[in-house]
This record gives sequence, C-alpha cells and structure tokens, in this order.
Amino acid sequence: MRESLGKRYRPWLIASLVILVGSLMSLALVVTVMFVYFSGLEKPLWLELLFVVTGLGVMAGFAGFFLMMMLAGWNSFREGQRVQVISPENQD
Repeated sequence: MRESLGKRYRPWLIASLVILVGSLMSLALVVTVMFVYFSGLEKPLWLELLFVVTGLGVMAGFAGFFLMMMLAGWNSFREGQRVQVISPENQD
C-alpha cells in the first residue's frame, strides 16, 4: 500500500510544524512580556508589531498543516477508490 503523503511533502510538513510551534512559543513570550513589563495603558509599538507577526505565523503554520492533512486525506481516498479489496465472502 502506498503512503498517503509522499516523501516530497515531508519537508513542507516539517516546515509547517516548525513555523507553528515557533510562532506559538513566540506568541506566549510576547503576551507574557506585555503583561509583566508593560502593564500600563501604553504598549510599545515594537511589541505590538511582534504580536501581529507572531499571530500571522500561527495562522500560516495552521494553514500549512491543514493543507498537508487535506492532501494526505485526498490521496488516501483516491488510493482507496483505486484499490479494491476482495473479501472472502465476495470471491464468487
């Protein structure tokens, strides 16, 4: 049986997960810095920009991972339609 996701997609899957995990860790760090060091009403502009960039990174990571899983599901579905398994009851 063939793999659902070929070897050529593995670097894309790994990159997507690295971006996702890295962005989630950065987002946690930025939120912590916002609450701990800048508890006043005004937050520095660089911190807000970093928050937006990490949010976009999280969205890109999830989108890439979702796309890879959709592709794997589609390939698995197509392979299942192509290969017909003959069960012992239907050998006639």
